Amino acid sequence: LLLVRRGFETVAGGAFMYLDDETAEIKRVWTSSNHRRQGLSRTIMAALEEEIAARGYRRIYLTTGPRQPEARNLYLALGYTPLFDVDGDFEAIGKLAFEKEIVPQNPGVEVRGLRNRVLAWRQRRIIKKSFRWREYPEVRLRDLAGKTTA
Repeated sequence: LLLVRRGFETVAGGAFMYLDDETAEIKRVWTSSNHRRQGLSRTIMAALEEEIAARGYRRIYLTTGPRQPEARNLYLALGYTPLFDVDGDFEAIGKLAFEKEIVPQNPGVEVRGLRNRVLAWRQRRIIKKSFRWREYPEVRLRDLAGKTTA
């Protein structure tokens, strides 16, 4: 969980959670309406991506709603691959899913240190014992022709 505070006011935040051994899911990225257009969402996403990579995950998954064009555009600008038809009717699609592979070509992302790998392993072990997670979506990284690309 990451929160951005100014004084005693929380102005932005985001979180991630374990989805599977290689995938983290980013959840609840938001910015206060009074603090938008200041780059806070990009800052939060960069910090979350860095921590996800440091814990040894290789993939990031996230969703947004059909009535959030700013979020959709942000994720596209940050290099996330849409797992839906970008020319389709977003209301009919419902949740708009995105995915991003963490590879060395993505600047600023690298897996660091044994300590972070151990922390990630512990987190995954505890979560597996404590919670039931929904299955990872079967459809990933599809091109417009419907052929799997990765």
